[in-house]
Amino acid sequence: MKRKLILIFTDIILITLSYLGSFFLRFDFDEFLFYVSYIEISLPIMIVITIPVFIRTGMYKAVWRYASIDCLVTSIKAITISTIIAVVLIFFLQEDKTPRSIFIMYWLIFMASACGLRFSTRIHRHYITSDNMDGSRILIYGAGEAGQMIVKEMRYGSSSGYNPICFVDDDNTKVGMKLHSIPIYSGSKKLNDIIMKNSIEEVLIAIPSSSDKKVREIIEDCKASQIKIKTLPSMSDIVNGKVSITQIKEIEVEDLLKRVPKDLDQAQIASFINRRSIMITGAGGSVGSELVRQVVKHSPSINALVDSNEFGLYKIDHEMNGNHPSVFFHSIMESVTKPLKIEEHLQKLNTDIVFHSAAYKHVPLVELNPCEAIINNIVGTIKVALLADEH
Repeated sequence: MKRKLILIFTDIILITLSYLGSFFLRFDFDEFLFYVSYIEISLPIMIVITIPVFIRTGMYKAVWRYASIDCLVTSIKAITISTIIAVVLIFFLQEDKTPRSIFIMYWLIFMASACGLRFSTRIHRHYITSDNMDGSRILIYGAGEAGQMIVKEMRYGSSSGYNPICFVDDDNTKVGMKLHSIPIYSGSKKLNDIIMKNSIEEVLIAIPSSSDKKVREIIEDCKASQIKIKTLPSMSDIVNGKVSITQIKEIEVEDLLKRVPKDLDQAQIASFINRRSIMITGAGGSVGSELVRQVVKHSPSINALVDSNEFGLYKIDHEMNGNHPSVFFHSIMESVTKPLKIEEHLQKLNTDIVFHSAAYKHVPLVELNPCEAIINNIVGTIKVALLADEH
């Protein structure tokens, strides 16, 4: 409330100065004195009309340190609407005694001052964060959607731990340009030269759709520098706007063994799943949850979601019930190694198809816990397969 009152008081001052300024620009001092009596009537009208319009259009709700194009459009609309309403009312009361040019100049001055004041916090924040970047000096390979999203978070997020220095991109139309004030270099140049020239400490491959061949080429180019190479998650996360600094990871063997995606026969998949009762084990995991999202697209009659991880199961259950209210979801918190409830629900829900994805897949952890991995991945799979065969 205090912040809102300060903004209202500031706008009243800006309206007053802008209106008086328009008269000073239009007339000399003697002529200005002639219009003082008109100003005494018209200025309060300007204030009384503008402030409610600003409140109505949400001008005092915006967080201006994060001001965007939408905020600018809202400001232009609010100032224009309030000026038009005030001018019509003033002409009605004063019978056209104020020159029209006054209101045009007022609109321009008030627009510049009101928008300038509001966006000054955004500009100040931009330059302060740009000048005080600390953390690892990073080169981003890929000036596309993923690259710009991650740089935006690095530059304007708090304590990101990264200082983006430059982009490298294979698209020659982008070379020589800047993205978020960061230069874009050509991918055809020697990557090692760019790294040495800019004192780069880490390289981030921000091309989730890149081939394994391309990833190997980038790694080979960086060998001489002996710097860290990191990558981003899958393209689906980019499309869903889920890219964040927390998802940056070290290059792994899996990143070098990418397979060419297969074209799936969606019609055949739909005929297989449509109106069937489906059970998905491991539904709360990364693979299982994505399997749930794909299966539900083909309108199954029932989806039984099985997982021993409470939070993972809750997340996918909450997501599905929110996005697909017409589909029945039944969440079962049970381990596939102890399938008492699974057998019960196979009968109760008259299950037609079981998709089994309950498995430990992170190799380092599996190697450290071989017994648990064997019980879950092998014994659990056998038990689920036997139950499915029985029903």
